[in-house]
Amino acid sequence: MSPFSGVDNLDFDSILNDEELLAQGTARQFVEAGNSISGEPSS
Repeated sequence: MSPFSGVDNLDFDSILNDEELLAQGTARQFVEAGNSISGEPSS
């Protein structure tokens, strides 16, 4: 899967503080790695 390259037309990232941006980036990395909440890799 290629890294997220979406467009932020609403400039949503500008209203997030540093902690929220970190959480967003961490969640994005988790999803891009193909992880699941159960700990089993998704196929």
